[in-house]
Amino acid sequence: MWAIERKVERVVPAAREHLHTKEANPRKRGQIRIKAIYVLGEVGPDAKAAVPDLLAVLKDDPESHLRRYAAQALGKVGPDPVIVEALRAAAKTDGDPDVCGAANEALKNIGQS
Repeated sequence: MWAIERKVERVVPAAREHLHTKEANPRKRGQIRIKAIYVLGEVGPDAKAAVPDLLAVLKDDPESHLRRYAAQALGKVGPDPVIVEALRAAAKTDGDPDVCGAANEALKNIGQS
């Protein structure tokens, strides 16, 4: 949807809904959620409404690749203090080095390294 029509007011709510998909197939559910996270990152600062959803993924999701994508997306949303704090925490405490690296890179991108 974002690639076709760049209407934040439609894309952000749809992506947020997809983050909470009830898809039964775990592989398909993961693909849906990754795409939603990616789109929110591409929307950037206009995706501020989705920050709580992305923070929840970063902090609590059992899938490390989703946490990594959430860190990247949060870095594109911008230097909000809550985002910076969450990225710093993930950079220091996440059990997956790829997530830590993505959080550090996101902090650099928003000028908070």
